[in-house]
Amino acid sequence: MTEWHVSYKTEMEHVFRIANERIEQYPSPFREQALDYMNRFNPIAKESTKNYICYLLPYWVREAAGNDQQSSRRLSVANVFVMLYFFIQDDLMDNPPAGWKHQLALGNLFQTTYSDLYRELFPSDSPFWRYHRQYVEEWSLRVTSAQERNCFEYAPESLAGKASPVKLASTGAMLLGGQDSRIEEVSGLIDRVLATLQMVDDWMDWEEDLHEESDNSLIDMIRQQQQLSMKDTVTPELANRCLFTTDVMSQFYFYVSAQHETLLPHRSSFPHLIAFHQSLLVHLQEACSSIAARKQSLLRGGFIHYLSGLAK
Repeated sequence: MTEWHVSYKTEMEHVFRIANERIEQYPSPFREQALDYMNRFNPIAKESTKNYICYLLPYWVREAAGNDQQSSRRLSVANVFVMLYFFIQDDLMDNPPAGWKHQLALGNLFQTTYSDLYRELFPSDSPFWRYHRQYVEEWSLRVTSAQERNCFEYAPESLAGKASPVKLASTGAMLLGGQDSRIEEVSGLIDRVLATLQMVDDWMDWEEDLHEESDNSLIDMIRQQQQLSMKDTVTPELANRCLFTTDVMSQFYFYVSAQHETLLPHRSSFPHLIAFHQSLLVHLQEACSSIAARKQSLLRGGFIHYLSGLAK
């Protein structure tokens, strides 16, 4: 079940070592800051945040693209810096730290690094740069409109927009392998996986997002179920009540389950990508089971309270 990431452990050691070497070339005021930031997401480091799709995607599509290991590694290194750049943008948008100027400057160094790495692979007239523009535009639209429109009411597929730049790795792989005609097909598959990944993150972070007034797809689904507009306030009390007294979490899960069914026909071509999506589905399934058990516990508690009242 975990082969989709465990089998790449040695490759990830290579990838992050190369990324480390690139950062060592940064100006001294930013070098340590950049290394610390990268290690937050290094899958080899203990207690790091694992963002597997960001750096494993070139390997997951390698066979379909027809690339060698070296090409996949170079794409992975470039996408590490794509990940770092856009994560910094997200941090600055959601919760600007006191040292935001340094973080903004560091983001520009990350952007320069990934641009340099991709320029080594794709000349200026390559279609790659058209896709780069497209994915950045998709990201820009998503991060600026998410709080204005309920994604489940106008465009569920936009859930993937916040992570669109991740697709630079898969599109790059297809171009290097001469599989230009499959780019849209692969992009569509990855959009579904990215949407599910966003939903899993939103389930885990909904309380924090509610507190920070950040967009969150689970809260969007609650709004839709309760027939609330984006201007209406969803309180933590309302969100908890919906989770434990309605089927909103089941609806959330079944949306992902339906997406998984559409991915299964592609399992032979992209086994690890589909296995990764399966792991996300299992995570939400476990969340639904936990909520269902909690509901039963609350119901039993209420019944016991009722019986104790009768005995008095």
